[in-house]
Amino acid sequence: DAGCVVDVAIVGGGLSGLSIAMQLEGHVSWILLEANEKRLGGRLRNSDESGIDLGAAWVWLPQQRRIASLLKELDINTFPQPDDPSSTRIEGGAYALAERIAERLPPDKLRMGFAVASCKRTDATAASPLVLTSCSGSRVLARRAVFAVPPRLLAERVIFSPSLSDRRCKAMASSRTWMAGVTKAALEFPCRSWPLGRASNTGLRPGPGRPAFQVYDGSTADTIALTFFTIASPASSAEALASQCVAQLSEHWDRCGCGDLQKAGVLEQFTRKMLSISNLNCNLRSFC
Repeated sequence: DAGCVVDVAIVGGGLSGLSIAMQLEGHVSWILLEANEKRLGGRLRNSDESGIDLGAAWVWLPQQRRIASLLKELDINTFPQPDDPSSTRIEGGAYALAERIAERLPPDKLRMGFAVASCKRTDATAASPLVLTSCSGSRVLARRAVFAVPPRLLAERVIFSPSLSDRRCKAMASSRTWMAGVTKAALEFPCRSWPLGRASNTGLRPGPGRPAFQVYDGSTADTIALTFFTIASPASSAEALASQCVAQLSEHWDRCGCGDLQKAGVLEQFTRKMLSISNLNCNLRSFC
């Protein structure tokens, strides 16, 4: 109802926005506005079938106490990264966090496909409601708004009235978004034929025709996979990117003493390829 004023409008349905909604539920009226029409989770995403992380993946416990507390509250288990026990992954993929939180929230408070274009006060008084308008012209009125999206995206996409200070706008525009523009490529295999360690968790040398800069064992309890971090053009085909990643790691194996694996063509035996492109809008698009 465009005429109803909620206490809080949350802009962004990633982990931050969902966590805020979970804390507000039952205490104040709220609505969550997510630009994506089909999914929540922001930069958390799993492959549809096997639960391979295609977005953010790791947590570091017990140092990250808030995440540890959230995992416990949501009854989500973790497991050590196969080739680096100092790192921890989440059973069911990190996207399980978003799924579990969303299950606790009233669906009618989750407004999908609402890309906020402007945030304005209805009059000059600080107590007047905010009007958040979408790109399609839909409106939401709220006493307060929380923006759980990258600051740079706010600076580029949302018009504020009254305007924010120049200092704040410059800070927002110059902020960086971690892993923006990185394509994660996961290759699924019938079995793990490589030794854990330097063969599966290492930096790679990027360059022309060499898009990957890191690889790790992305396996879950049910699926064996190698996952690559790449700097690839969004126009790259799945086939081309997978082939380039295989060629890069094959060269690395040859250099690091895993020549037998390289000669046996282990890397060419993948059965499925899964890609996810992370951009500044925090939308992930994937294809298999």
